[in-house]
Amino acid sequence: MNKVLDPKEIGRRLRELCGIRSRRGVSMELGISYSAMTKYEIGAKVPCDEMKVRIADYYHVTVQSIFFDPK
Repeated sequence: MNKVLDPKEIGRRLRELCGIRSRRGVSMELGISYSAMTKYEIGAKVPCDEMKVRIADYYHVTVQSIFFDPK
């Protein structure tokens, strides 16, 4: 069974996926505010399910690989 990750770990994974892209550019492409993207990346907020799918699609990965512990 997959376990939801700690928001800080989700943020770490999002920052890793972002790589050299700018946070502002990613947020614009996702259609969300810069402040929302910042909150996701620092672990202050976890995106809603719809946004989780949009983020995973943007990075071409699965929702599970970002937001859930596979163990």
